[in-house]
Amino acid sequence: MTNQSPILEPEAFASWQHHHILDAREPAAFEAGHLPGAVPVSAKAWDQAAKATETGPANLDYWAKLIGGLGIDGSKTVVVIDDGKLTDAARIWFFLQHFGVDARVVDGGWPVLTKQELTVETGPASPPASATFQPEPAVYATYYDRAALADVLGDDVQIWDARTPAEYAGDDARRNPRPGRIPGAKLLNHVALTNSATGRLEQPDVLSKLLEDAGFLPGKPIIAYCEGGGRAALAVLVATSLGYPEPGAYYSSFADWSPDLSVPVER
Repeated sequence: MTNQSPILEPEAFASWQHHHILDAREPAAFEAGHLPGAVPVSAKAWDQAAKATETGPANLDYWAKLIGGLGIDGSKTVVVIDDGKLTDAARIWFFLQHFGVDARVVDGGWPVLTKQELTVETGPASPPASATFQPEPAVYATYYDRAALADVLGDDVQIWDARTPAEYAGDDARRNPRPGRIPGAKLLNHVALTNSATGRLEQPDVLSKLLEDAGFLPGKPIIAYCEGGGRAALAVLVATSLGYPEPGAYYSSFADWSPDLSVPVER
């Protein structure tokens, strides 16, 4: 584990340009303008791989080839950019750090970053040279599957539901057979984490108060979940940045939990 924040302020980005840059925006947006040397990465493809039985996080060979194929060998910090929603960058960050890569998410993503005086290129990316990557223990946060989360329910751990109030209450079932929430979960909608005026995450003191007002106690572990992983990844990114110990994410989230009748749902 590291004590450094996984959130990179865009004003400091210029000094990080020699690090490995992953751009999680859509291909058309990438080709319209990207940073020199940036490598495009699909958050959707990573999400699908993480949730498929044959390519899930237990398949270390698959992820070693996937990450190494982006030119990452683990020797440099990786900086991740998205379109400003931060959930795609958070997804990529979560799995990079899960496999031992020190990674940062640029606060505010591309819309905020481009306010800095940076060189921008257009057109498709040049294919990166493949690297040999060896997965290592997680840098910041723990990956939880359904069984692992079920094992700690009721223990001295705090469960963060990053969905909407309607999803939490069970009024918005999405496609879930059993709407509601994981027992004991506390609600803090991921939308509250960002400042609509700046397009960036709220300041740390504001974020800390949001979590405390939602019932989260500093100094106790937090495990975040949502519907499908992106909001949970952003939540655990924030919890990590605020220094909550042993943060984790149940990445497959409520869409994975709800159909399993062996685990409880609250409503």
